Amino acid sequence: MRGKKPNSSTMGSIVFFRKHIDGSQYIIYHIYVRQYISEGIGKMKNEEFVKASKALSDATRVRILQIVSKAGTICACKVLEELCITQGTLSHHMKVLTDLRLVSVEKTGKWCNYTLIRENICEIAHFIQDICIDKEAKSSSCGCK
Repeated sequence: MRGKKPNSSTMGSIVFFRKHIDGSQYIIYHIYVRQYISEGIGKMKNEEFVKASKALSDATRVRILQIVSKAGTICACKVLEELCITQGTLSHHMKVLTDLRLVSVEKTGKWCNYTLIRENICEIAHFIQDICIDKEAKSSSCGCK
């Protein structure tokens, strides 16, 4: 994923997905997305999205992102306290997330502190939103019957 500069003058909100609680109630999850300059958001390549999707298909990585997001910046030892995984497993998951630029790492001696790169998470959300939005869909009939 590219690290494009956001245009901080505007901030928008999009509905990302709904989670049904029962037959009549659901929770709407919002992701707040910065509007990017023209060459920024919405220009994610399909291959980049596929790589990110594969990384996010792992429940442990999603949980790590939630922990890091909630904390802001967090030491690896604190992440390990919340998860039932070994240090080697955490290291592997964090390498995947940092290689995709979903999380940044700052090393201080032998300690690693992780921070979520929200703009890149939002870029994934915007890629999905771009698929879902009907952009003046033109009705085209292919003639198949």
